Amino acid sequence: MMRVHIFWNKDTGDVIVPTSAKTEAGYWLDIEPVECASWKNPDSVVEAVRKAFGRGNQIIPTPTRQNFPKPVVLYYSQVKTINAFDREYDLASIVESPQGAYSVERYRNAPDGKGRVV
Repeated sequence: MMRVHIFWNKDTGDVIVPTSAKTEAGYWLDIEPVECASWKNPDSVVEAVRKAFGRGNQIIPTPTRQNFPKPVVLYYSQVKTINAFDREYDLASIVESPQGAYSVERYRNAPDGKGRVV
């Protein structure tokens, strides 16, 4: 299975498409390289998603608590905290199944207010 996260700023239309990698523990983590685009130019968004998919399924070592990275999208969004990022950006994922079928997953805020759920 392959997954690409697409984040977009609800006000400006700026789009951030990080590389998605699966950790050895089995959860997904957004890593470099990151593509930037804009909904003002839909072709740039398509190209960013294509590039992210083109990087394929990466499996990376599971980070420890001591070396867990800051979310890579913070730098590209120019916000300081993940809470501020969650207020400014929406998220969807395009998922490719092992059979080659694609689906789109849309996220919303979790009922407990921490994180997002499909």
